[in-house]
Amino acid sequence: MDDAAALLRLFTDYRNVQYDKSCADLNSADAIGNLIKQWKAVDLPLQRANFVIVIDIKIVGTGGLGWIGRRKTDGKLIGDAGLMLDTDFRNSGYGYESLCMIIDHGFGVLGIDEVHMACVNANAAFKGLMNKKFGFQAERIEDKMFGNELIWRIAKEVWEESAHSAQGRARV
Repeated sequence: MDDAAALLRLFTDYRNVQYDKSCADLNSADAIGNLIKQWKAVDLPLQRANFVIVIDIKIVGTGGLGWIGRRKTDGKLIGDAGLMLDTDFRNSGYGYESLCMIIDHGFGVLGIDEVHMACVNANAAFKGLMNKKFGFQAERIEDKMFGNELIWRIAKEVWEESAHSAQGRARV
């Protein structure tokens, strides 16, 4: 199966996208083709960094920093991180490991100052990952564009001190 077909399967499985309005129009081969073109565009300043998650040569998810930009109030570089993992691969540690790599990449390679992750309150899987596994607490928000109700804001310093960062895992 090629990448486009695998991504189309991921984005058209209701269980994977039911809580993510940003995926609403990714339901055709043309839409996936356009998404892949966006992902391949590497303009400076970098606007996104997306990844596919591969297990045993099968694409089982996607994630990354879907938006990278400067905050207007203080000029800090912010990355909006996200993760989608096929339901058959959840609760096995892959989501946690993938998100650790995404955040480490954002801070360590791209020089981001703060990573944000958001979801709707009904997304129990992502809330559990963030609140229980990572131990970060969300703030309530009202996101009119994507309908998100919760956001986690993680500063680089906080991440690097945590046991989840590459530095923290090396200390164990």
